[in-house]
Amino acid sequence: MALLVSPCCGDQEYTDTIDEYENDVFMCSICNELFIEPIEDYEYDARMRESIAEARADEKRDLGL
Repeated sequence: MALLVSPCCGDQEYTDTIDEYENDVFMCSICNELFIEPIEDYEYDARMRESIAEARADEKRDLGL
């Protein structure tokens, strides 16, 4: 079963709050980022794998490999 996590750092601890525009949002307990809705843990993992792959590709390109 997938867990709901924050999209900023993947933490399972977050709280409901209201932003400055009176919108219902969530706040991450670890990094205090505001977000609209949590994502499933496997989606967060996929985003992180993609981000790491892009960073490696950028580094190879910058080094001329």
